[in-house]
Formats: sequence, structure tokens, C-alpha cells
Amino acid sequence: MSFAKVLLAVSISMTCVAQTKPVHAGPTAKRMLERIDRDGAKKVVDQLWATPKHGQWEYVVNQIQAGSDAWLDVAEKIQPGTDAGSADELMIVMSTALAHNPARVLSMIGPKFPLEEICTVPFIEPSRQVIVNHKARIHAALKRVDSRELEEKKAGCLKSIDAVK
Repeated sequence: MSFAKVLLAVSISMTCVAQTKPVHAGPTAKRMLERIDRDGAKKVVDQLWATPKHGQWEYVVNQIQAGSDAWLDVAEKIQPGTDAGSADELMIVMSTALAHNPARVLSMIGPKFPLEEICTVPFIEPSRQVIVNHKARIHAALKRVDSRELEEKKAGCLKSIDAVK
């Protein structure tokens, strides 16, 4: 894993743990969707990423990781415009969003959001306790999913998360 990816994951982990307020006040999910429709995902990602300390991008991914349907719509629309660091960060926050909105995140698993990248422990060199806690949160979240259409993805996700040692 590259040094940049390690730094990115550590930054995201620290943001997830330490942050209780948005990094930067930003737009609503509806406004983001309108902006992506108007300007295209790549241009929007580039603009968000270009803000000081990636503040607007951080605001957007913090909203996505909370798992609301509206912000998961943003994740789906913005994903094609991501690359390198932004793509890695989006996968990490989608993995975190799985605990908050498991049925919706499972429904998004596919080419844009591969199961192996979503159903994992999204932290670099986590302690044993962090792994255990994350796996427990994902198991509890997936237990709430009772959709027949999602049974196969749910089973695959459980298998993937259980494979993390």
C-alpha cells in the first residue's frame, strides 16, 4: 500500500473518530446532485478536492458516511468522477456507511462499489479491538436487513467481513 493511501486512511479514520461537526459547511445532498448533473462528476470532484485542505470534499464524504439515502445518492453519482485518493476515500466512507444504512449500501454493491471494498474493515493497521468492534457493528447492521433481493449480497458481505483477521 502506498504511503499516500496510508496517510489518507489515517486521516479518514481520525476524522471519523474525532469529528462531531462538519469540516466545512456545505451544500445539501439535493444541491450536490444538481451540481453533478449540471457540471459532471469529474469536474465536481476536482472542484471539491481543490478547496483548502480538501474541506468541501471532506464535508461531502462525512455526509456520505452517515448513510442517509440522499447522500448515498450523491455517492453513486459522484463515484465516476473519482480517482486515486478520492476513489479510495469514497470506498472507505461507503464501508462505514454500511453500518448506518445496510440495505441501501448493499443495494449499491456492484461495479461501482465492489463487495470486497465495501464489506471490509476500512482502517490501516487497526488494533484487534477496532477490528472486533467494526465487525460487530457490521454484523448487527446486516442482521437488520431482511430483503430477499439482498440475501446474496448480504451473505457475500458477511463472508467478506468475517474473512478479515
